[in-house]
Amino acid sequence: MLNTLKTALLSLALVFAGASNGAGSLSDTYPADFDREGIITGTANGQQVLINATRYMLDSNVRVHTPETEYATPYMLTAGKEVGFTLIEDRAGSQNRIKEIWVLPKGSVTLN
Repeated sequence: MLNTLKTALLSLALVFAGASNGAGSLSDTYPADFDREGIITGTANGQQVLINATRYMLDSNVRVHTPETEYATPYMLTAGKEVGFTLIEDRAGSQNRIKEIWVLPKGSVTLN
């Protein structure tokens, strides 16, 4: 009986521990919604990023966030990372630029 109780408590503890490590455990610096989400397929010189086959320029003051750190460098954005981001209109009005980008836990982004 005691072993059964220990096993049940351990299982319950593991369920709660697992729940705190998923996408629901993102820090408060992550917004509830993003302008767009996708998977990075390429980068160039820390100034451009290819997300879902669309090229985006990074704003000169882009803010990069990861689950581990609130502020990271654009060089943390590598192929295969799932991201959510916000856009601002280019000063010339010709192209949107990424103003802020958040690296998401694997499995967060679903492609259509």
